[in-house]
Amino acid sequence: MKRLLLPLVLGTALFHGEAYSAGHRWAKALPDYSQGYDEQRDPAQDLASATAKAQRGGELPPGGDRFVLREGDEILLTEMEHHANLIPWQEVRDKTGAVLGWIPLTPEGRTNYAAYLRSLEAWLPAAKNAVEQGAPFPVPPAEPWITGNEQQPTRLYHGMIAPTVPFAVRGVLWYQGEGNAGDAARYADKMAALVGGWRELWSDPQMPFYYVQLAGFQTSDPSKPEMGDGWARLREEQLKALSIPHSGMAVAIDIGETADIHPKNKQDVGRRLARWALARTYGKDIVPSGPVYKSHRAGEGKVVVEFDHADSGLFIGTKEGLKDPVPSAGVGLPWISIAGADKNFRWAEVFIDGPRLVVWNKEVPEPVAVRYGFTQNPEGAKLYNREGLPASPFRTDHWPAPEAVKK
Repeated sequence: MKRLLLPLVLGTALFHGEAYSAGHRWAKALPDYSQGYDEQRDPAQDLASATAKAQRGGELPPGGDRFVLREGDEILLTEMEHHANLIPWQEVRDKTGAVLGWIPLTPEGRTNYAAYLRSLEAWLPAAKNAVEQGAPFPVPPAEPWITGNEQQPTRLYHGMIAPTVPFAVRGVLWYQGEGNAGDAARYADKMAALVGGWRELWSDPQMPFYYVQLAGFQTSDPSKPEMGDGWARLREEQLKALSIPHSGMAVAIDIGETADIHPKNKQDVGRRLARWALARTYGKDIVPSGPVYKSHRAGEGKVVVEFDHADSGLFIGTKEGLKDPVPSAGVGLPWISIAGADKNFRWAEVFIDGPRLVVWNKEVPEPVAVRYGFTQNPEGAKLYNREGLPASPFRTDHWPAPEAVKK
């Protein structure tokens, strides 16, 4: 049977339900009862099966709508707010130990909803008064349930992933990330859990998973050579995710748009993802990626950086639209900085030595660290390999923020 790559373009964030690959375990354990109970299916048996696979559930803070995953939890609950009264929630609570604070059929739920009604009663006079006076409308109290937000735990899984599981696929293409920029440190672990969970779903532990690194967006501050904002750190975590076996990352740093978080150029995104699939899944003899930082060595006032996927050589170039990048004669490489042991970064000069990049600044006589494109949107010329694929932003240090004194 032929199997095809499954493209999944999801412009949202890895949240607890998706990222920890727990939603599918609960979904497999307890069927969907939205149409009522099937006469041929024994709910008690379903519940027993779910209980055998579950250890603990999640907990929703009273009055809130953010799902909290406790350390050590094995499962998360599915989003079933539209048919909560059709689920044996009390049995689920009793047999799994889950705290179901958003289900009014449980003791916790009744307590939370009673508190919600009291808050609503207190809010209503203020809301009426605001309407009568033409004043700003007060924010209503939050109902203690999992809302209709598509970013709630397991919602995307049920709507977009679970229906495809019966079909044979060759691999996955994943395009996502900006929603996690504020919590970058955990992204690589979440991605590993997501990939592992999907591979378990399809019973394919080596299922290819090729993804897109964040493109540029908005503008970056050229007065900060240390760089290091949230988007830069998210890209760094995406770079770390290459340690996941049978994965690949398409770099898109040169095709972003300052005013559009979803750049229109998806053709190059598709071509770069296709290179990974052709090279690693279908055995074609092509370079799958742009340069990826491999190592560096410092000496004689310079830092020499070496890359994977750069055997053909490097060049500094610019890209316009769907055209291939072209060399930029006489133009230096912007958004590259260098620092000594004092962690004081300065913008650097470079020259290319075949597959290596040599970096220096005369004011940094003993450099130890280099950063390239380590910011939200490093506009201007970029570093490419001779295949015309851009280098991933990187840093050679592991210094925690704040890294440097601003110069």
